Amino acid sequence: MMYHDLGYFAPFPHAISDTIQIPRSIDRKDFSADIQNPITKLLVYGKWILLKLLQKQLKSFDKHLVPSKFMVDVVAKNYNKKVGVLPHFIQE
Repeated sequence: MMYHDLGYFAPFPHAISDTIQIPRSIDRKDFSADIQNPITKLLVYGKWILLKLLQKQLKSFDKHLVPSKFMVDVVAKNYNKKVGVLPHFIQE
């Protein structure tokens, strides 16, 4: 499995500007904690349900790939599996 988007772990991945903002687990309370609008909260809850269903399928994979080193901890904590880094480009 290759992760290209923080949308697997956060309700609003476009709003993440620092690695400390990435949720460390896909817990329902953490996933929608700061949302006040009831419609937005309902949509985020729907996304959370889809991610939980996807998470059940992803636990069967032997190895997960991420495009950046900072995502290794996030994926490892959620799936307890081997995580490899496959960078999109080479940095020197």
